[in-house]
Amino acid sequence: MPARAILLLTFLIASLFVTAGPLSAKTVREAPVSVFDPVLMAQGDSSVASARGYRSLFINPAAFALGQGNFTLLNLQGWIHSSPTQALESMQLFFGESDIEEGDTSLSRLERQLSSNGMGVGAAGGIGYVGGGLGLGLRFASDSYFFGEQLPGGITGTSTSEISFVGGLGFPFQLGPVQVAIGGSVRPFVRVRSLFDSDASDAALQKFLGVPGEIEEDYRDITRSLNGYGFALDAGLLLQYRDFTLGIAGRHLGDTRLNYSEHSLSEVRDSLSNGALPAEKSEGEEGYIPVGQHIIPTRFDFGLMWAPRPWDVARPQLHLELRDPMGWADPSGTGSQPLLYRTHLGGELELMRFFSIRAGLNQGRPTGGLGLRLFFFDLNMALYGRELGEQQGDTSSAGAALEFGIRF
Repeated sequence: MPARAILLLTFLIASLFVTAGPLSAKTVREAPVSVFDPVLMAQGDSSVASARGYRSLFINPAAFALGQGNFTLLNLQGWIHSSPTQALESMQLFFGESDIEEGDTSLSRLERQLSSNGMGVGAAGGIGYVGGGLGLGLRFASDSYFFGEQLPGGITGTSTSEISFVGGLGFPFQLGPVQVAIGGSVRPFVRVRSLFDSDASDAALQKFLGVPGEIEEDYRDITRSLNGYGFALDAGLLLQYRDFTLGIAGRHLGDTRLNYSEHSLSEVRDSLSNGALPAEKSEGEEGYIPVGQHIIPTRFDFGLMWAPRPWDVARPQLHLELRDPMGWADPSGTGSQPLLYRTHLGGELELMRFFSIRAGLNQGRPTGGLGLRLFFFDLNMALYGRELGEQQGDTSSAGAALEFGIRF
């Protein structure tokens, strides 16, 4: 085993025992920003053993050590979520050109959407290089979701945006018949989490969808926005034996502490237009949040992939992932979510190296999609279901995602 690999492995093993101290009763457990990659979502969102290239930057840094160099000049993704039976209506509401007027059937459709498991949109874009044991990337991602009982006056929502840089190393070595790859990465990021109460939600719907209402303030002036930065540590391991690969990834090792302050969304927007976040609040000031009151908890994922290569013209793969089986990253911290909630199963058949068919199960919900690669252009799409509640079957939503990429 190379000396550098031994050093990295020692660091990774030590990081498993790192804790940031006991959590207080006031600690708020947040989730990482959601990115719905169509290549992964089409395969049941199973990824820890299968992700390679640009996608591995945000999943398993051990993959930095495998394969040829891959440079992603541009990666753009977008997604929309709604009730499964009303997905087309959601797209018409978001991308239609006309405003919604009082008495319009679109208004009742919108209220039906928001009250039946909610609706949301998101987007991500990035650039990155992975190869030769090195992983470097930059990504912007934003995801929003709104839900409630009635419109107006009963809708709330959240919007989380994040700019993150990833830098890491991976090392391969042979252990008897097993090819081993280990990797680690650091991920500093800037994060803005906006909390929309009913007034702010109504004002936002008035502005973006033309929904009739009586809120006179700009939605940005009345929206609370938690903003700040964090520094995450990630680690990964891949073991390859013949056609099988075992993957393990640890994310946010030691719990990622979020250095937050609270401002209005208008203040955040104005500051970002000048290239920085608003000034941090000091203890005693309104909007001050103690460091560590908000965290992103440590999570470990385990995956297994079978990828035989009997023919060069057809390249199948099948993989299974158990996400956070210990329940350490559950929102409640109780680990009470059932096994099916944590299970992701997927597969892909790549034909002639330019066309891919994908399918899977995401938390028991069916998924599927297609991919097309022409020269250095990538186009991918996915349709999928996902769980939103604490327990399997509490609340579900359908989603659609698209991706365009330029890779060399």
